[in-house]
Amino acid sequence: MTQAVTDATGSGRPEADVGLSGAAATLAERISVLLHDGRLNVARLLVPALLRMASGSPAAHLLAAEVALADDDHTKAAGEAAEAVIGAPDDAKAKAVLGRSLLRLGRRDDAASCILEAWHGGMRDEATLLALAEAMPSAALDPLFAGLAESPHSGRLYQALTRALLDLGETAAAQSLCEVAAAAGVADLSNRVLAMEAATQAGDWNAAREICEAIDAKLQVTN
Repeated sequence: MTQAVTDATGSGRPEADVGLSGAAATLAERISVLLHDGRLNVARLLVPALLRMASGSPAAHLLAAEVALADDDHTKAAGEAAEAVIGAPDDAKAKAVLGRSLLRLGRRDDAASCILEAWHGGMRDEATLLALAEAMPSAALDPLFAGLAESPHSGRLYQALTRALLDLGETAAAQSLCEVAAAAGVADLSNRVLAMEAATQAGDWNAAREICEAIDAKLQVTN
């Protein structure tokens, strides 16, 4: 599964058949499998048929939005996700997809509102947490710490939390997190860049050198 598909669908395959039945549910399941497997060229072709078969279905609109988001068609993704939210106002996943689509369109405030509602509604997947960190760092700290507690080997969550801390001026905490990521063996070149930025803010180059050496050693072992 490509990273784009992972980001569009969260941590697993979309629940395509929720709220659908018969042939529409079967077609939605097929699209879901194709999306999960990264076969966007085929999934994209089947979406219009699903929308005709399940006209007005929030589940169909949500799946269409996920395909469009994975396909980097953010305008279409936002439109389809908005239809899903209108049809199912309590659907946290639809709000998350809408928020991530709006974020890619540069509508950061609207995105933050949607994503935060999605998180409060139970969306705890990595894609939602990363989007929240990008859209509203001040609101993302507790969710990111909670996410790391659940997924302590997620390098992307470490990076997002470090970025959020730096954006908020929490330099010492950001440096400490860089050290933790390096010690946990999940740091990569992105963490190295963040460590250097933290050192620039703090003027603590010795700590930055130690973190970078630990990351470099890990990368050499990996390669």
